[in-house]
Amino acid sequence: MNKHLYFPLLVLLLSVTGLSGTFGQEAAKSKKEREETVGRELGLDKDKSARLVERQEKYRVQVTAVLQDTSLRPQQRSARLKALAQEHRAALNILLTPQQREKMSAALASRNGARLAAHRKEIESRLPAKNGKRSALDSTNVKTKN
Repeated sequence: MNKHLYFPLLVLLLSVTGLSGTFGQEAAKSKKEREETVGRELGLDKDKSARLVERQEKYRVQVTAVLQDTSLRPQQRSARLKALAQEHRAALNILLTPQQREKMSAALASRNGARLAAHRKEIESRLPAKNGKRSALDSTNVKTKN
């Protein structure tokens, strides 16, 4: 797969993960609780929040199905994911006002940013210390045969 496609696919995957969690809420929460949270955060009535949560769940299921379909070539998978993303964006454009879409994007960005920061912190804790100590894999101490 073209290496320039990895970043958009990663962003898409992160957004799907963020959407399925509904703005930082635990996945174990009921659909009703997610609807209430979305309605409160975006200022939606009960009907619109229910439709939004239903749309998010449908999108997550569709993306998961495409990602798990082993019969697809990488180019086909990418094309299907792009088509699903466009369809999802179109549905959100109909359902939400521009201000509500901005609020939703900001909430997803902050959630994904926090997740990324936590991941970086975890990875950095596993790396060797930078305070002058050399790691066991340091190649400067390797003796070569002459």
